[in-house]
Amino acid sequence: MGSCRRKWLEQCVTSINALDPQPDLILHTGDLTHQARDDEFKEGLDVINKLNAPIFLAPGNRDERKKIRKFFPEYHYLDRNSRFVQYAIEGYEVRFIALDTVAVGDKKGQFCSNRLSNLRQALEGNDRPTAVFMHHPPFDLPVPGLDFQYNDRTDADRMIETLNRFGNVIRVFCGHAHRIFFDMVGTIPVSTLSSVAIDLRFGEYPLEQKETPLYQIHRYARKIGFTTETRAA
Repeated sequence: MGSCRRKWLEQCVTSINALDPQPDLILHTGDLTHQARDDEFKEGLDVINKLNAPIFLAPGNRDERKKIRKFFPEYHYLDRNSRFVQYAIEGYEVRFIALDTVAVGDKKGQFCSNRLSNLRQALEGNDRPTAVFMHHPPFDLPVPGLDFQYNDRTDADRMIETLNRFGNVIRVFCGHAHRIFFDMVGTIPVSTLSSVAIDLRFGEYPLEQKETPLYQIHRYARKIGFTTETRAA
């Protein structure tokens, strides 16, 4: 992690810690590191451990599952016996599910039958409002060279069908795109967010957001679901 990128992440942590009220939880949609080096994981952990609110990680294509488990042993939701980094977060008004969309050695995503079965089991028989977060967005982006980010479109189609099947998923949060984008997958609102690293993000931003790292605040209300605010750190 370069010095500028560490500084930008620290700015976000400081800004989030100053929020009043504090967020119930923080969702990280992947790529905590750039090259999955041990020193990058250690540095990233050193920064995010300063957060006051609990943080939950979904793996990105620039992370490694084994290293996520190695460097985050106190994060008990990272099941060491599971092949993938998928889990449910309980105890809040909304239930959250993290999905693992990583294809080892590839920038594009994958969502195999084992991960799909795990998602189905997590959604079936539970009618609580549920939000899902992952790294790779399972839909087309209107960006040349970044239009579709799964190796097999069938993977994304099956995921979307499952997310819509049970009627309990109310929002999907994604990373990877390095830009802010909103769309629908079936009947579910879905969004991507910009990279914390200013030199890696894309898209157009208001003047007050151009030279500062950004993060998003998502607020839930029972009758309207989630609303999203993009905040400058």
